[in-house]
Amino acid sequence: MDDSVALCPAPCVEDLIALTRAKDTGLGLVNLHPQLRQDIIEILTLKLSRVLLLNDSRFPWLVLVPDRPDVTELYALESAAKKVLMSELTVCSRVLEGLHRPDKINMGALGNLVPQLHIHVIARFETDAAWPGPIWGFRGRRPYCTSALEDTVTSLGRLLTKGKCKRPKRTPFRANLAELCLYRRIRPFNI
Repeated sequence: MDDSVALCPAPCVEDLIALTRAKDTGLGLVNLHPQLRQDIIEILTLKLSRVLLLNDSRFPWLVLVPDRPDVTELYALESAAKKVLMSELTVCSRVLEGLHRPDKINMGALGNLVPQLHIHVIARFETDAAWPGPIWGFRGRRPYCTSALEDTVTSLGRLLTKGKCKRPKRTPFRANLAELCLYRRIRPFNI
């Protein structure tokens, strides 16, 4: 096996193989809070959660929404669902780390404005516009350019479906996706 690719822990791989792209299942955004429907792209549906991409190229930002529309708090999930959610969060974090090599992965489940349980998974860089502060409410959203969005959705979908993630190689130079897309005109993901 190639040393640059690592399988995620056994419990999550088998569970996550049973996923399908949300657009293929016809689930759409029906059970999502209206606020969650804004500026997101649905990537796929895992065993428990839908994986959404926030359409802001400044920050690689996923949102996991467990398929429990009436649950508003993490502690309110049944024990088995908490284990599945933790596996899904781990896989999403590893995929973001493998694709972007961030300085930090932030996770949060605030729910002050959106009561439906959802967990943010964000790759952060010391060079990002909001560092070291929080990104919630940070103004100046930049939607992905078409080619970067297509590449991002394809790469995330493929890696999340396989339950595989590349081990990040740390480098001294880090450029965020917006810089790559807007200034260098290169395709940011060549996996």
